[in-house]
Amino acid sequence: STASVSTFRRLIAVLPAGPALPSVRMLSLGAEPLTTSDVAHFCAHFSADCILQNALATTETRTIAQDYLCAGSPVPKEICVGHPVGGKQLTIVNATGPPMQDGAEGEIVIRSAFISPGVWSELRGLPKGRLPEPRLAVHRTGDLARRLPDGRIQHLGRIDDQIKVRGHRIETAELEGHLLTHPAVRDAAVFMLDENTHEGSRHRLLAMWVRRVDVPEGSVDLRSFLQ
Repeated sequence: STASVSTFRRLIAVLPAGPALPSVRMLSLGAEPLTTSDVAHFCAHFSADCILQNALATTETRTIAQDYLCAGSPVPKEICVGHPVGGKQLTIVNATGPPMQDGAEGEIVIRSAFISPGVWSELRGLPKGRLPEPRLAVHRTGDLARRLPDGRIQHLGRIDDQIKVRGHRIETAELEGHLLTHPAVRDAAVFMLDENTHEGSRHRLLAMWVRRVDVPEGSVDLRSFLQ
């Protein structure tokens, strides 16, 4: 099974210096973007012939692309999620639908016969004339990426407010909406803070809110309200 990158970082944090897992032959990571620091830790702690699989997947379509790195190879300058897997066609498009040239940033669109029926009609603005095969379902992922000249995909994040913390998908708008139901809250914003440590990037979920003028200061316990 595939482990989240956050889980991998927690493992690395408790390992001794130097090779610590020589018998592991393959490691599969996903759910969050992999960094060059993560790959460097992988090369330092695993045997030279161990393989790292870096996968990109969505809830609706499962794995859509994957790349492989060897612990005995140099750490690449750019981390990619590789080429599309069999049965999945990936196109990088702009906001109105036309495909982007190699190197340009855009949204990942998946065409496949294996997409869940619940998202078959999720075209969201894609012109029907651009569908190469009518039998293939189309799904706009919301993932931001670019295609490199060698055909590999580099994942750059999201085009919307969806974030991932420790591998869990979080819709910030839902949290903001829940905060606004509290009678003491006039406005609220939820966002993710990236902290760079010696162990790599660490994410924290933060919320900011504006108190209503008629509510006494210090009288609100939002932490308990959210639990």
